[in-house]
Amino acid sequence: MKKVNKIKAVGYCRVSTPKQVKRCVVYCRTATENKNRSNNIQTEKCLGRARKDKCEITEVITDTGSGMNLKRKGVQELIKFVKEGKIDAVYSTDLCRLSRNLGDAEFLKELFKEYEVKLQLVNC
Repeated sequence: MKKVNKIKAVGYCRVSTPKQVKRCVVYCRTATENKNRSNNIQTEKCLGRARKDKCEITEVITDTGSGMNLKRKGVQELIKFVKEGKIDAVYSTDLCRLSRNLGDAEFLKELFKEYEVKLQLVNC
């Protein structure tokens, strides 16, 4: 009788689930309203990276004002999205766009960590 070598094999099939598609927010900030061009550049850089990462872009938030505190409409909206579990990632060009105050920046980083939101910094 002829000896037959048995081959052991494993089949693998992967299906993308809705959770694998990251929902993200693009956040941009300038200190003054006269810097619309800067916001546009920030926005385009972040949108490009988010699209490359195949994210579902939930919102583009552009803020104007000092980065020394979190009393800005846009950053408050961002915090709300995080706490409500509506996003998986935040795209911004630099941490200082979110906050120039080290305590506030640390608060945001810890908030993102607690809610498993990834911070993606896109350098201009």
